[in-house]
Amino acid sequence: CRSNIRCLRDSLNMSSSSVTKAVTKCPSLLLSDLPLRLSPLIAFLTDEAGVPPSKMASLLTKQPTLITSSLPSKIRPTVSWLRSTLKLAPQDLGRVVAAQPALLSFSLSENLKPKVGFLCDRLGITPSDVGRMVATFPP
Repeated sequence: CRSNIRCLRDSLNMSSSSVTKAVTKCPSLLLSDLPLRLSPLIAFLTDEAGVPPSKMASLLTKQPTLITSSLPSKIRPTVSWLRSTLKLAPQDLGRVVAAQPALLSFSLSENLKPKVGFLCDRLGITPSDVGRMVATFPP
């Protein structure tokens, strides 16, 4: 447990209170192999999702379950869909994800796709219009 707490503090420069918040929200962090999971996640979120490194500690304090989520089967497909379907540029996507990291934990098939489909059907707009709205007014 202590090495995972140290890993959060050292890898993300998290304060003690942020580590406490993250572990309270996601106790399984204490049992996960954080040194193995954090590095690829941080690299992906900064390089592919456009999240500024300065926002990483805050993002993972808000949504620590991302650390234990599957990068290849959950996070990567969601980011890919947001970029390709909503046409979000990396810097816009990074800003949106930093503000609302829970977005990456939503189910594509049960949450994001139906909601975007509803907006497109009801309002007669395109998915890229939804992307522009999200980029302009992040939640």
